[in-house]
Amino acid sequence: MRMSLRTGWPIFLITAFCFFSAVAVRCASVEDYKSRLGRARTEVESLLSDLRDDTFDEPKTQDAVRRIRRLVPESEKIEFDATAIETSNGWLSAELSSLEKETGGAGRKQILTGILDRLASIESRVIEIEAASAASGTKDADKQKLNEILSRAEYQKPAEQGESLFQRFVNWLLDLLRRLFPRPEMGSVNPQGFQALSVVIQVLVYGVIIGLIVYLVYKFAPALAARFSRSRKGAQTSRVVLGERIDESVSSSDLFSEAEQLARQGDIRSAIRKGYIALICDLADRNIIRLARHKTNRDYLADVAKRTSLLTHIRPATGSFERFWYGSHAPLVSDWEEFKNRYHSAIREI
Repeated sequence: MRMSLRTGWPIFLITAFCFFSAVAVRCASVEDYKSRLGRARTEVESLLSDLRDDTFDEPKTQDAVRRIRRLVPESEKIEFDATAIETSNGWLSAELSSLEKETGGAGRKQILTGILDRLASIESRVIEIEAASAASGTKDADKQKLNEILSRAEYQKPAEQGESLFQRFVNWLLDLLRRLFPRPEMGSVNPQGFQALSVVIQVLVYGVIIGLIVYLVYKFAPALAARFSRSRKGAQTSRVVLGERIDESVSSSDLFSEAEQLARQGDIRSAIRKGYIALICDLADRNIIRLARHKTNRDYLADVAKRTSLLTHIRPATGSFERFWYGSHAPLVSDWEEFKNRYHSAIREI
């Protein structure tokens, strides 16, 4: 009995070693499995090519079927990431059996086409699994590479910058207010109450000063901006009033002086036109109307329609201009004197 035990242990160990070796052999790699799928697909494509060329050979078909069965067995284990995956390709064995039983060329072509499509699909899936495995294997390397990139100087958090220009102005203003209005010394009597009162007083003083600054800006900024705008505009462009181009350097009084010169020369019609243009320019200089090259005398008259007192003088002056410039009436010296009185009355009313 002892001899049988002694001789039995080695036999048991050898049997176990052979068993586990067989298991290890049956576990194929993903790369090997993918390669065999490709070879099986080539065999199927060859059979399909024979069918298309009408060169169907039965012995060749039987040999190809046996090779496909060996390449892709019904079940086997594939090693993937230290794990054995059980495959199930019984469908292929069933399709090959149907192929062997089928005698018609159309039927065999349909079976082979189905096998080819399914093998290609399985092969694509194996390629995806292989790519995923490779990607997961390089995940740590990618993470390390990313950390190296992020550690470069250009990806570091920029150093904190100093105060902006606006912040420096605010701090300067607050410091000036503190120097102008220092915190009063309240002594030691009820310091908490006096401290609260001092804060309230400072807030009120600051509020009054800031309000005064805002009021001054609101009051004078538009006028300064308008004057600056007019000065820039005058340096770059000229005015066009009723089709006549007038340089910005020429004032309304200069225009009226030209009108009086024309009247002394006897050209009353041109004098009334020049005087009316001078009146329009004077109204524009006083921001009562706005000049535009497309405006007519009626447009300018409509601009002052809401100012009744001024309209009583502008309307007759406009009528004289229309009657003697656009009409056929020849103006007299008395017509010029009447227009001149209307002009001065309008200027005084402004």
